[in-house]
Order: sequence, then C-alpha cells, then structure tokens
Amino acid sequence: MTEILLRETRTREEAERHERSSTRFLQSWLFDCHELTPELAEQGFAFNIDVRQDYLIAAASVVSTRAPMPSFQEEVDRITRKLLKDAASRGAASGMLGSRIILLFPLSGRRSPEGIVAEITAWLEKAALHVRRSTALTLTVGVSSIGSPAPEAADQAVRALRHALHSPADVYRFDDLTLELLVDSIPERQRQAFVQRVFRDTPGEARRYLKAYFEADGSLSLAAETLFINKNTLNGRLHRVAETTGYDPRRIADAVVLWLALHLEG
Repeated sequence: MTEILLRETRTREEAERHERSSTRFLQSWLFDCHELTPELAEQGFAFNIDVRQDYLIAAASVVSTRAPMPSFQEEVDRITRKLLKDAASRGAASGMLGSRIILLFPLSGRRSPEGIVAEITAWLEKAALHVRRSTALTLTVGVSSIGSPAPEAADQAVRALRHALHSPADVYRFDDLTLELLVDSIPERQRQAFVQRVFRDTPGEARRYLKAYFEADGSLSLAAETLFINKNTLNGRLHRVAETTGYDPRRIADAVVLWLALHLEG
C-alpha cells in the first residue's frame, strides 16, 4: 500500500514538473523570445513541438456567467481537461499560461490551412455551445489567423480572446477583427478621456441598456426582451441617454460615437 502511494506521489510530482516546464517554454517561445535559437528548438522537441513550424493558435478561458459556486474551480478544471484531451486527439500541442489555455494546431500535411481553420473553429464553437448549455460557465476562445509566425499568431489569438470576452460570441477569430485593431492601438489615457467626454454623468445602468441595444443591432424589441423590460421603457431610457450625452443612439452617426465609447470602456 505504501509503495502504491509513493508511486502515485512520484507520478503526480513528475506531471506537475512537466507542466511547469511546459508553461515556462510556451511563455518564453510565444511571448518573450525575439528570435529562434537552437536551444529553444531543443526545448520544443522535449514537448513534441517544432518551433519552426506554422501553427493555428487558439487561446481560451473558462469563465463564470454568474457568481461562482463552491464547485466552480472543479468545474473549470473538468472543462479544461476535456478541452485539452479533445485538442490532443486533433493533433494539437497544448499548455496552460496561468488560467489561459493555449492550443497549437500544426498547419502542415496534405490538408489546406483554410480547411484546418474551418474544422477547428467549428469544433471550438460546438464545444463552447455545449459548455454554455450544460453549465453556469462559458468557454471563450480567440483564434489566430494563418500565415504568421507562432509568436505573432499567439498574440493574435490573445487579442481575439480579449474581444470575445466582451462579445456575445464565444469564439472569435482574429481575421474578424476590424475596428478592434484600431481601438487596441489607442493609448489608455486617450481611451479614458474619450469615454469620459462622451458619457459624462451617464449612469452604469443606462450604459447596460445601450450595450444591449447595440448587441441587438438596433432592435428595440429584441433588446427589451434581453433586458426583461418593456419596449417603451427601453425607448425612454435611450432617450435619456441622448439627453445626457448629446448623442442619440437611434441616429447612425451618433450611435457610432456611443458604440466606440462603450468599446473603449471595455
């Protein structure tokens, strides 16, 4: 019995050391390193990763849609393990960087990169939908474009994930980002100054109504249904936003300013 416990302890400790080493390697390769070196390539082979190869990279997070339950972390760990296992069955290398899941799908072989992207994106969307329907959590994923070196692809995936965390979509591709790329380049001080100038004394509750209105593509009925309020009530709230800010969300030119302020606010 003692030997079994010792063997299990050694196995667990080895797995933990391997995970820590993998995390250090991924951090160094994808986010800290400025050039490929023989040492880095050798480290990669230890984790069955060819650093010279092109990859489609996905960055994912499991987050709660409501106040965390006592079993929150157990559920997060279960979803994470399943995602890593399913990704491995699709030929992906993977690792954890903090609470962020990193998946690397090789873009080599006989299949076209576009076909791989379509298949992986569809699988991730299906996995995210299952998590949303079966738990109180969401699986949110950012997916890189193709044709970029792995460190650049990792940065793209993280930027897409950052947007997905504030988007109705659970899976977001970097190629789908448009204005977001421009917004990300604006310095923080200028972002906050713009938000303050647009919203002034507009309360947070009013901004919530405004966000729902934009996410419903300007449909009062759909936004009101999402907010569980009457359509006329929502229309009145939007009118007060117009009075407070000087920008009417029902006018296209004004709506652009308000939408941008909401996006900059995060």
